[in-house]
Parts: sequence; C-alpha cells; structure tokens
Amino acid sequence: MENAPASALVLPPRSKHTGVCPSARGAVLAELLRRHPAPVWLVVADTLKAAEQLAEDTALFHAAAGQKSALLETVVLPEAMTESRDMAEAFAASADRQAVLSRLRATRTFTSALATAPTLAVFSTPAALLQRVPAIEAYAATELTLTRGSALPFQALLEKLRALDYDSEAVCEAPGTYAVRGGIIDLYPVNAAQPYRLDFFGDDLEDIRELDPVTQRSGDAVETLTLAASPRLSLAPSLTGIAPYLSPATRLVLIEPAALDQTFSLLARENSGSPALLPILARVAALDALCDLDEASALFESEHVAQTSPPASSSFTEITWDTESLVHHRRYPADDLIAQERLAAEEQSRHDFLAQLARWQTDGATLAIVVPKESEEKRIQEILAAHPAAKKLRPRFLRGQLNEGFRCTPRPDAALTLAATAPAKPKRPPSPPRAGPAPATPSDSHPIRQSAFGTRHSAAAAV
Repeated sequence: MENAPASALVLPPRSKHTGVCPSARGAVLAELLRRHPAPVWLVVADTLKAAEQLAEDTALFHAAAGQKSALLETVVLPEAMTESRDMAEAFAASADRQAVLSRLRATRTFTSALATAPTLAVFSTPAALLQRVPAIEAYAATELTLTRGSALPFQALLEKLRALDYDSEAVCEAPGTYAVRGGIIDLYPVNAAQPYRLDFFGDDLEDIRELDPVTQRSGDAVETLTLAASPRLSLAPSLTGIAPYLSPATRLVLIEPAALDQTFSLLARENSGSPALLPILARVAALDALCDLDEASALFESEHVAQTSPPASSSFTEITWDTESLVHHRRYPADDLIAQERLAAEEQSRHDFLAQLARWQTDGATLAIVVPKESEEKRIQEILAAHPAAKKLRPRFLRGQLNEGFRCTPRPDAALTLAATAPAKPKRPPSPPRAGPAPATPSDSHPIRQSAFGTRHSAAAAV
C-alpha cells in the first residue's frame, strides 16, 4: 500500500475549511467535533508546539460549547528522539508514544462515537505520525491488563515486569519502574500519566489505587490497569505504520495541508523505508482540512477523484469561515516613545480597543474572556468597570488559557457555539486600578451572530 500510486487510492469524504486563522483553529476544530461525533480524531500540525497549543485550545472550546457530557480526551503523539540525545528525555518521548498507542488500540474496534466513552483527539506532526511503531500484534502480546480482585501470582507478576524491561527501584517515581514492599507493588506503567499501588493478599490482587509519586500516598481506587512494555524492548515494526491502531471511524484533520504536503513529500524521500501516509488515508472515515488561505493541496482539490471508485465515495465539500486575529485590532506604542508619552499612547490604544469591543457587542457579538484563575477574572472586571469605553461590556468568562485571541463572524455552516450562561456583570472598584496586564479573550455565543476572542497574551496588552 505504501508504494501504491495516488490515483489508485480511494479517498474518504473530504471537507476543506478555509478562512480559519491560526488563533481560531481550536474553536473551529471543537465545533467540528461537536457536529461530527467520532471515536477518534487524528489532528496533524506542522510543529509539536503548534500541536500542543491546538490541543489546549480545542479542549477549552469543547468545554465552552457545553460538551461536558460528551467527554473529550486530548493527547499528543510526539516524535521519538534519537539515541544521541538526552537518554531520559528520549525515554520520556518514547513512553508518551506508547501511551498514545495504548489509547488508540483500546478504541480501534469502535465504529462510532460512544456515549459511555470519551472522544479521543490525538495531536501530532508529520514526522511523529510516520515514524515506526510496533506491529499491533506484537504490541498487544506484550500488553498486560490487571484487574482488581483477580487471582494473580505475586512472583509471576514480578517476572512479567522484568520481561517487559521495567526497572526495580527503591521508590517508584518514573515511568517504566516498580518498587516492592512486602505484599505491595508500586508500579509506574510507561503508558500511564501516574503510578499505581497494587495491594496483594497472597496471590490475589486485592486493590489497585492511584499513587502520588511525591508523597507516596495512595489515592482513588481503579478497577483495571493496562501496562505496555518498556520502549527499550525491541518489537517487530508495523509495515503500515500507525494505521492498524486506528478505528475505521477515525477522522483525520490536516492543519494547513498545502504546507504539510511539502513536509510529507520530504519525509517520504528521506525515509524511503518508513511507512507513508497512504495506509492512514485508506483507514480513516473522513479527511478534513483547516487552513487560513485557500492554497492548492494535492488531497483537497475538488477535481481530485479516486480513479478506482465512483465519485460519490470521494465527496468534496468546501466551507469558508470568517475569522481574524484580534492582533489586527490592537495598536501598540511606537518604539521611540518613552515615559509619559508612552503611557499616554498605551492608554489611548487600550481605549480604542475596548471601544471596538463595545461596538461589536452592540452589533450583536458575544464577548468571552478567557482567564486561568478567579483572581484574574476579578481583576479584569475591575478594569472594565473603571474604563469609560468598557462600562457596558457584558462578557462571559471562560476558565483556561487561550494562546491567541480572535474574532469570528458567522456564515452559513461556519459558526461557533458557546454554552448559554449568564454574562458576568463588571463590579465597580472602590478606586481606579493601576494599569497592568490582564489575561483576556473574546469569544462566541449559542449559535452566535458574531464573536470575538482574546488570549492570555493579547489580552494582557488589550485591556
């Protein structure tokens, strides 16, 4: 399949979303998750930093849209590091990859989104996506599932841990280690975010509890625990890469596909023996693109129809969004201004920006401000109440962090959703506050007429 010509590939249904500025990607992606329920979403960005930021923004807006009942689990699939780098860092990256593979393998039989299981959103890069992974049969053979209350010989488990290349330590603090004290085994699976305490009574596994690696105290009980082999254990590679781990209902999302085309082509030339993108395309149920400009991309040209299938099996939809960064609406003082002149320019810029927000609200926009904690929300309320241009602003406050602010004007099939909650009414402070940075963000509403979003950093300069 890796060497099959592109014309022989039966592409899944494709949708291309243009007009999505970088700061609005998370909100648009969260909207797509809401509209098209699927057990797994595989999102590919150009860099690891972009993938991590997008994961954070998507989780924020998924919750803001009132999707708490439809749980979302976001994970990042990093690139494995070469042995020439720091060994601890390389092991951690490999362990993170193992964790993602375990989550994907657990959902690979799902053919639709389940109300009882969270949607799994995996964020990655082209290099990380196409790197070698163990064959799924070999990976499954080394996975071990422990169940509370089951019969499990104590010594047999220790032998299995050694076979999986786990290290015995005095204290269990790092992935891939375990510690034994009497009838207790503290275990940190490489595919888990925390260690666990296994309490045995003879050869019966009586209890499994979360373990705080700092205090070494046990926490909440869990029913089952699945652990994967150490990344140091050599397993046969998958000939089709990560594709066998994916559910057939997976939706693949490419961020700025025109740029990714070049990256995928370069990787294919540099690593001729590595799995290519074609097996993944053959496995997924749908292919989506998010891009700012409508640039040409091999996989998202409307005339690109698979030669081996009827046109209906390669449907193509293009949707245009109207989004823009709030940076375009915020002026900054000239570099040559100093002292009082600079302070005056900053105050005028703040006034103009808040006045613009007020005009948008008057026109029907919903304003949302994203803050990481309650104290910053109170600080922003004080600033809004004390500023003449912002007295009538009635923003919603979302708890979290947003990497950059944006504004979205709804269009047919291109509007965002924000859960209906009462907007916060600014409180008038006893005295005018000092001017200072404050994290904020404008956003959307129900199906909204218009929305503006800001970010932690852009809002600090904006308010």
